[in-house]
Amino acid sequence: MSTNKKTIPTRHQVIDRSLQQKQVDKADVALGQEGCVFVETTGAVTPPTGKVFVAISFLADAKLSALVAESTKFLSTAAGGDGAGTDALTADNVFPKGFTLYGRFTSFTPNDALGSSGIVAYVGD
Repeated sequence: MSTNKKTIPTRHQVIDRSLQQKQVDKADVALGQEGCVFVETTGAVTPPTGKVFVAISFLADAKLSALVAESTKFLSTAAGGDGAGTDALTADNVFPKGFTLYGRFTSFTPNDALGSSGIVAYVGD
């Protein structure tokens, strides 16, 4: 029986914990971990100063009379987003119950009061 063992070179991974935490924090912010708001009435809804809404979830079928995006690369009532053949939203477009819209939005305005159902908007940087 041979006692020769192969020596396998190993590589040590150096983990910068502060960099790792910054990356986790950045991902949390991008996913709306800065908070959220619940809306069931009409009127313009805006995030806290210096923040945007990164996701808007519809708890009931809803229409928006205004959706303002941070830039033209996101869908809004002013533009259909970047690319060819895109259309801006209108007040007649219905977002179905259970639908979540992702992007970077500076405000939105529900068309109708939503009763006990509503909209949850998630805040991010």
